[in-house]
Amino acid sequence: MTFWLVPAIIVLLLVVYPWLQDRREEKLAEKLRNLHDEGEANALMDSAISESRREGDFLRSISRYRIEP
Repeated sequence: MTFWLVPAIIVLLLVVYPWLQDRREEKLAEKLRNLHDEGEANALMDSAISESRREGDFLRSISRYRIEP
């Protein structure tokens, strides 16, 4: 059971996560194109930056743990 867990996590981190990140960036770019107010654009960028920081912190926290047989 744990044998398949490690490859599944690796696939998620190397394939699925970057794909989701690209989709999120495309959606963010589309939202920014449709905004006309600079204040709204700044708020949108601030929220995107804070979300990326939270995700980075989460990935760093789970990478500290080791799976031992």
